Formats: sequence, C-alpha cells, structure tokens
Amino acid sequence: MPFKVGMYGGKFCPLHEGHYSVICRALSECDGLIVVLFINGEDEAKFERRWFTEPAFRYYQLCKARVRYQMEHGLNDLPAMDIVVVDSSKFMKDGKEDWYREADWINGQCWLIDAVYSSEIEYDSFFKRAYPSATHVLVDPERKAVPISATKLREMGDFSEELIRWMV
Repeated sequence: MPFKVGMYGGKFCPLHEGHYSVICRALSECDGLIVVLFINGEDEAKFERRWFTEPAFRYYQLCKARVRYQMEHGLNDLPAMDIVVVDSSKFMKDGKEDWYREADWINGQCWLIDAVYSSEIEYDSFFKRAYPSATHVLVDPERKAVPISATKLREMGDFSEELIRWMV
C-alpha cells in the first residue's frame, strides 16, 4: 500500500456513488482510512431537513459502505475504516466554520495522516497547510466517472428513482 493512513472528510449529505468511489480508492491505497463525517456546519443549516440529511442516517450509510466494500472485494473482515463524527458547530468563529480548527482537532485525535482524499482541486492549498505531511489524492475531480453531486441529489424528490439510484 502506498499510504499508511488516509483521511476522507465530508458532509455526505447524502452519501452517494461518487463518495463511495473515493472511499473505495482510499481503501485500496491505504492500510487504514479515517472517514470524517462533518455535521452541523454553516452550509448544512441551509439544507431542508429530510430523512437522508439526518446525521444518524449519514453515519449508517458510511457503515453500510464499509460492509459493501467488504462484500464486493471478498474480504473476510471489515476493512480498516474508522468513522469519526465532528460537530462543526463547536469550531465556529464569527458564525463561519473554521476548517483549520477542525483539522487541528482531527490531527490531534487521529494517527499521522499521510494521504487526504477529495474530488476538489480547490482544497489543495488548505490540505497542504492543514495536513502538511499528507499527499492530496484527487479522485474524479471532473465528475466524469460518477456524474452526480450531493447538491443535485438534495434537489430531487425524497423517493425519486434518480435519488435512490445514486445513493449508497
């Protein structure tokens, strides 16, 4: 494995096939993966509360993704994936999320992270500063392999076929 400990963070609101593809890539490249579920962030306050935006459901989806990976890869044991929940409201400054304080907390709680996964090129400078010993690994930044976003899913009807098709 090229990396010891990978980290992938997000709201996963809802967790979808694009997120799952990043998790799969990270699990295939890391001895262990820390998935950070951020809840109660400033932008989350703008979301309409629905069954798939509830933090407990999002956590459940991440657990389900780990089992799905195990089944798809014929593993006897669950992959080394820890799920850490971070309440972003505890790291607010002037009503805005403070990503650096969140990163400091994550670094203090977790093993030495040597890979940070995302699909967002614009996060590169933040990751270089917040996780200086980590490599930023981009997965499908153009959304060509999995052309979906959580924002698009939140705009769909609660039980639309399209919503259900993309969710993990």
